[in-house]
Formats: sequence, structure tokens, C-alpha cells
Amino acid sequence: MAGEGGTLDVAQLIQAATDAARAAADAAAALRDVQASRGTGLSGKGFSEASKVIRQPDPFGSENHEEDLSKWQDFTVNFKAWLFYGDSGFESDLHRVETNYASTPIEFPRSEPNDVQERCKQLFNILTGILRGKPLRLLRQTSERNGFEVWRKLAQLFSPKTKSRSISLLAALMNIPTFSLKDKTLMDQILGLERLRTEYMRSSGTDVADDLMLSILVKSLPKALQTHIQLQMTEHSTYAQVRELVLSYESVTTTWPNVEPPDELPAAAEEAELPVAERPD
Repeated sequence: MAGEGGTLDVAQLIQAATDAARAAADAAAALRDVQASRGTGLSGKGFSEASKVIRQPDPFGSENHEEDLSKWQDFTVNFKAWLFYGDSGFESDLHRVETNYASTPIEFPRSEPNDVQERCKQLFNILTGILRGKPLRLLRQTSERNGFEVWRKLAQLFSPKTKSRSISLLAALMNIPTFSLKDKTLMDQILGLERLRTEYMRSSGTDVADDLMLSILVKSLPKALQTHIQLQMTEHSTYAQVRELVLSYESVTTTWPNVEPPDELPAAAEEAELPVAERPD
């Protein structure tokens, strides 16, 4: 048994080392590709400039599908804004992928112009550096650095037009994690919750009941804030009213840097003669 355990440990170490080497190679390829585009986006402003204007996308993906599903909309909004700013050619590429090839595998676009082929490979490399967990494994199963096919698979996985998607979206909505007061504003997190609600409406054709949305919102609040809000609620409180209470709380508790008035006026202002108002006769 000890020998078998030792063999298993060695095999696990070898597998871990292999995975780490592959991840490092993928990340290096992604970095080279993005650096090559900096300042010279194929048809845009370049990703270096994009990262100055738009927050660079956070990593996306885990081993929990429902958690990933709840974050997909926020991820795509940020990712597309950054990607399209860096190279506007991606906008038509992804639109075509999402509309024309929703359920049909996409071959590498060899018959397309060179800039389209380069964007396809570039998208693959960018996603290599951003994806984690199951989405990253999905990418590694895609051959020829076909970024368009990776995006199609991701869209199909997290935005399928099926009944199961409606069920998954509702489950994700019901299991929204507790809001954080550190890395995101309450406004951002509420908007994320509402985007998930909108996606559910589009997928199912029905809205989420106001009382249910109210319950989800209150459940998602940090404990201290949750208690504060519950003390102000009445039997007739609506989602919109409680939403406003939460945002008002954030507005009141947000600290802004104090700007002290200058001790002295600039010399030019001191020397300037102030006009004297004329008295009416």
C-alpha cells in the first residue's frame, strides 16, 4: 500500500508540474500577443491604451458552474468594453460568432483576411490568460488557437437559449453571494444582480416577482447592513424602496477626501485690483 501511495504521489506531482508548465506557456503566449498589439491595435487604440481607460478584465472561471453563471454577464460587459476599445474589429467578430454560429462549431477562419485570422489567435491567447477552472479546460480542448470557437463554446455554456438556462439563471439568482464592501461598490453589485434578473426575463419570458427580488437583495447584504435595512422596512416595502435605502446608506457612509482651502491666495490674486461696484445715483 505504501508503494502504491508513493507511486500515486509521484504521479500527482508530475501531473501538477505538467499543468503548471502548460499554464506558464499559455500565459507567456498571451502576454506576447497582447504586448505585440499594444499601441498598435489592428483596428483600434491598442490594449495598453484600453487598460488606461477601462479596467482590465478580472480572471473568470472556477469549478462551480452556478457561480460562473452568476458572474458571466458582469465579465462579458467588462471584457467586451476592454476588448473592443483595444481593437474595434473584435466587435463584429464576436457579434458574428454569437448570432451566426450559436450552436455550430467554428473552424479556424483560414479563408478570412489576415487581420481576422490574427484576431482569432489573439482572442485565444487573451482568454488563455484570463480564464480559470472549467472554462480554461474548455479552451485547452480547442485546437489551432481558435479563439472564435472558444468564445462560441463559452457563450453556449453560459448563455444558451434553452429551458435549462432559465433554470440555471434562477438558481444563480437565488444563490447570489453576500455583497462585499471592499472591492466593489454596492451599486455595482446591485446592477449585477439586476442584469442577472434581466437575463432570466429574456430566457424565460417571465419576470422575477418583486417580493422574491426583495428577499434576494436583503439576503445578499452584509450582516450589519442587512440588520440596519430590516429595521427600516415595513410590510409594504418594495424592492425599489429597499434598493434606494441601500444606495442611500452607501452614499452617506462613503468617505471622501477632505480638500482644505488654501491658507493664502495666490500672489496674482492678491495683487489684482477688485472692481468696485458703482452706486446708483
